[in-house]
Amino acid sequence: ELRIAAEKELVETCHRIIAPTDREKDSLVRYYGVSEQKIGVVPCGVNLDLFHPQPKQTARKQLGFDPDDIILLNVGRFEPLKGIDRLLEALNHLRDYRRIRLVIVGGDGNHAPESQFLRQKVVNLGIEDKVMFAGRVEQKYLPLYYSSADVLVMASHYESFGLVGLEALACGRPVVSTPVGAMESLIQQSHAGFVVGDTLPRSLAKGIQSVITHSAPSADEIRKSVLEYSWSNVAAAILKEYETAIGHQSYEDDCLVPARASYG
Repeated sequence: ELRIAAEKELVETCHRIIAPTDREKDSLVRYYGVSEQKIGVVPCGVNLDLFHPQPKQTARKQLGFDPDDIILLNVGRFEPLKGIDRLLEALNHLRDYRRIRLVIVGGDGNHAPESQFLRQKVVNLGIEDKVMFAGRVEQKYLPLYYSSADVLVMASHYESFGLVGLEALACGRPVVSTPVGAMESLIQQSHAGFVVGDTLPRSLAKGIQSVITHSAPSADEIRKSVLEYSWSNVAAAILKEYETAIGHQSYEDDCLVPARASYG
């Protein structure tokens, strides 16, 4: 309730809102009654100098991963919204792939409640040999993990954008994702990945199976599909939003001055 109250106050008092996707813009209009003219859409950006393709086997060697495994990667915070529990359950539908492995990057340490919950779920499902918890990874090392994977899997119930999906594509890796944030458009324009209709484990498994059994575009081709999301392009778009906000405020100020004067 506090969050909703705070967000209502913010959208009413600010002069300009930047949303990362059209979907997020529609939600602001629908749930908070914001005027569409008040909202600009600017996507998240990616550091293309940092996130770039590296040879898969070279990356695996540096990380100590088996060169013959089918590696699924999940990156993000450990919270129910991310759907990691459903992704773990999806592995039960992929038991025919004996060399499949899931590498999970993120979390707040082994003793955090959500981490303990996920680790216990791995034990309950009997998939200890298929799951690796890599813990938190510094951003500068994330490209190694993306490059070592066969596919990044996002099982989220909600994402405002889905930045890790963009980072994976910048590293030339396909993505399997639920229909959240910008993932539908990113996967469609890259022709590298699969959008599942829901977060059901069987649906996630089918999406993963589709990607690992079909050839994807080359890493360089996948990367080309997201070059427009460079930091320089996104920064330029945000500057335009600032200019719009400043121009609108100046207009309001000009209108307000005579009104104040008329009342003496």
